[in-house]
Amino acid sequence: MEHINLVLKDTVFNPNVPPDEGNKVHVRMHDDTPYFQVWLYLEGDDLPWVRGVKWILDSSSFEEPERFVPRSPSNPNCQLRIWTWGRFPVHAEVQDKRGFSYVLKHQMRFQQELPEDNSRYEYEKEEFAPPERPTFKQAL
Repeated sequence: MEHINLVLKDTVFNPNVPPDEGNKVHVRMHDDTPYFQVWLYLEGDDLPWVRGVKWILDSSSFEEPERFVPRSPSNPNCQLRIWTWGRFPVHAEVQDKRGFSYVLKHQMRFQQELPEDNSRYEYEKEEFAPPERPTFKQAL
């Protein structure tokens, strides 16, 4: 059986910014609930062979629970940026350049990264319109 050497990860720190450059946790508030900016991405030896990823998120929480993100020079880890307040299982259907598909599963862990130091947070002014949870955006 074919397998692929990749892992699905999540983080509240922008993976495109080195930690020593003051990488902060971005937060938006809605009805006293903090929504965190979280990046989902792939890592592993087989990343050069990936064509893209269909991210499958919690369908009860996201307006667009599925989104295909192609691998590109500007997004080599197929990053997907979302705003969320809670953890949930994430599925990713990885498509390789030969046409094979692989399903990866991951339980989000971003809350374990949340710093105790309040200076590491940046609160954004933008409010979310109730009652919908914010939709995700593709990383640049």
